[in-house]
Amino acid sequence: YPPKEASNIAISAAQQFSADIKEVHFVLFSDELYKVWRETAQEMLTQFEK
Repeated sequence: YPPKEASNIAISAAQQFSADIKEVHFVLFSDELYKVWRETAQEMLTQFEK
């Protein structure tokens, strides 16, 4: 599955249910995947703050 799309879906789902859960762990198996997920999270946070 494309990493950028996967990160967007997973982070959105975690946000959607954030009131119902205390903690979420995303397990990423490479530095490249971590980089993509971090960029996605930063983009989403920026949009959320607007």
